[in-house]
Amino acid sequence: MKKNINYIFTVIFVLFLASCSKSEEQKIEKLNKGELKTSLSVKGTNASEDISLKVEIYFIGEDGAKTLVQKWNNYLDLPESIELEIGDYVFIAKSEDEMAEVSDKPYFYSEKRFTVKEKLATYLEIECSILNMQVSVELQDQMEKEYRYKKWEAEIFYIEDSEEVITTISCDDNSLLFIPARPFGVRLIDVLTTIDRTLIVFDVAPATHQKVIFK
Repeated sequence: MKKNINYIFTVIFVLFLASCSKSEEQKIEKLNKGELKTSLSVKGTNASEDISLKVEIYFIGEDGAKTLVQKWNNYLDLPESIELEIGDYVFIAKSEDEMAEVSDKPYFYSEKRFTVKEKLATYLEIECSILNMQVSVELQDQMEKEYRYKKWEAEIFYIEDSEEVITTISCDDNSLLFIPARPFGVRLIDVLTTIDRTLIVFDVAPATHQKVIFK
């Protein structure tokens, strides 16, 4: 009987130690984490536009290297609260991985650094805005009269890595055109002849509509 009592006591004591060890591990694990609460908005759009954004969270190491730790292909799937290890991070929201040289739609991008602290909630407000700009070409006054019955094209160009990036639009092309927000030029071309005029635009900014007018 005494042996049975000793055996039962030993089993209870071992289970007690295991329980304490498990509780301690859970406590330590929780202490090494914090909480991120986010609010993501999109600037420069209206409610009817269908915006697709990817969201990525990178951990920033002591050497500055970034490691992807969380990713969502649709920002609408982003949870209100995210549990992360303590440390420094960067939050990135973007339309695509890279901005296209020429596109028919705006490119949205935003990034923000933040720090997750032990047992604390970090609140992050991110506003994703347009980085590229829209370009259009119009003829007015004398140029409009001169080209009224002619076919013409406009070459829109800018410099990227010491090379000229060119896209051409025709007189009846009403599609949207977006390029990176940097100085650019427009060559007006009479299809039956040669280059007629060239305009260079230096005053540019993201999320603007650069309307180039030939008069």
